[in-house]
Amino acid sequence: MVTSSEQGQIVQYLLSGDTTIYTVNASKAPLAIFLEKGDAITAEVQLLDNGTATVEEIEIEGLSE
Repeated sequence: MVTSSEQGQIVQYLLSGDTTIYTVNASKAPLAIFLEKGDAITAEVQLLDNGTATVEEIEIEGLSE
């Protein structure tokens, strides 16, 4: 899901079998807006609590900056 906020576009996603909601700011990782179901990713995340995490860095297989 992509939403807009005062900080810019925000991408939120879930991973299969994981209840954590991952959030990435598209101004830090512009290609995140192209994230689709089934994409293979590598990400560095900061867990905020039991149900949310902020994505610090993300790489989507097949996409490069």
